[in-house]
Amino acid sequence: MLVKLASTQQGPVQLTRLRKTALTCVEAKDWRAVKSIIQTAAMLKKLSDQLRSDLFFRRFPVRKMFLVGLLLLCVPSFAQAQCPAGIPSAGNPACIPPDRSNSPYYHGPQREGSMPVGEWETRWGAFAIDLQTGLGTSKNMRSKRAARSAAMAQCKQLGGKKCKIEFVCFNQCGVIVAGAKTFSTSAAPTIEDATEMSMDTCRKSGDEGCYLYFSYCSSAEFIR
Repeated sequence: MLVKLASTQQGPVQLTRLRKTALTCVEAKDWRAVKSIIQTAAMLKKLSDQLRSDLFFRRFPVRKMFLVGLLLLCVPSFAQAQCPAGIPSAGNPACIPPDRSNSPYYHGPQREGSMPVGEWETRWGAFAIDLQTGLGTSKNMRSKRAARSAAMAQCKQLGGKKCKIEFVCFNQCGVIVAGAKTFSTSAAPTIEDATEMSMDTCRKSGDEGCYLYFSYCSSAEFIR
């Protein structure tokens, strides 16, 4: 093949092209191909002088011989490139790390503050009331049953004999608004909204001296 390349009448042109190809291989960090091209260029120049007068070799198409020579020199070296550990070599002859923007394995910058992996879990709360002794409450419980049980237990610990579950909610805020005669419970996303609802109920019932007696929030919890 070197003899065929050397036989062309455009030896200097081919040497120029080989130099350009060598530069391409340098950019790709394919040092094996660069070395082969340098050796080939030297041999090509020497053989070109010796075979220039041979009519047989002059019949070969220059362009085809030149392209075949480049394929033998540079392309196989790309295919056999071995990249360092952690850098994929398939389709990546220059062994560009995958975190570089010019790598075929680059997937864009990692955004800070991206959505964490996990799920939201429901949290329950409850009120248990004994009109003689007071109030038992619970919040941030994992189930409705657990919220009811905890509220009842607290109510009884305060001496309640007639404790009764008056209110249960989940992932919201709960309030108790008391008046001179009765009380009202409400749930809403915020304490302010829940208070407004219960105050309105208290006033519309004709009761007097309505005020916020107790409030709490039992919000959903994000579990990673």
